Amino acid sequence: MRLSAFDTYTLYLSLRNHFSRESYDYFKYRGKVTASHDSFMSRKDRFQFQKLSRKVSASEMQDFIVANIICGKIWIGDYLDDDADENYKKHLKIRQSLSYHFANELDGLFRDNRPNICFRTYKDRYPTLFMTYLAGRITLETMVILNDLVNYISKWDQVYNDDSIWEKHSILIKKYAPFLEYDKSKLKTILKDKIKEYEHGEEQEASRTSSAQAANAA
Repeated sequence: MRLSAFDTYTLYLSLRNHFSRESYDYFKYRGKVTASHDSFMSRKDRFQFQKLSRKVSASEMQDFIVANIICGKIWIGDYLDDDADENYKKHLKIRQSLSYHFANELDGLFRDNRPNICFRTYKDRYPTLFMTYLAGRITLETMVILNDLVNYISKWDQVYNDDSIWEKHSILIKKYAPFLEYDKSKLKTILKDKIKEYEHGEEQEASRTSSAQAANAA
């Protein structure tokens, strides 16, 4: 089943508004936007929406558009190129094995940084978690899940309230959150286990180091 070109257009508008306007909530307004079929027919880009409606099935269209919006694609023409398809494939891959990606990204994060300092804020730099995310080693999905589990955004918003870079990503994380479905209990357990694993590992290493130093001194 395919959406009509007009329905594709209104879905695109509502999702774009959700991510670009703080006052608009796609779920609250059930995707409704002010748009008429007559005004759509007068748009020069209506044929691009027609092409998109033929390219993606009705059941996939929402995820396809969201997957590209979170990658920074706003212009409808960008949704018709190969990059848009790749963004959607990567999006699906992460969503289909979310717990695996979440665990792997925590390994990478905690392997290089103590778990208890990853969320710490600073006056002169961003938290380690955010810098790791900006470097592309943490996905948006993991940022959303971690905020759901530990609520770091409320504090970061206060500390970095005049920082345009953080504000942009803070909004993106919060806007994307309702689209991400997952087993919260399962991922909470993964987070707890990873924290214990890396904190315990550090304690063991410290203990071994102290023992070795004591043996050498003797």
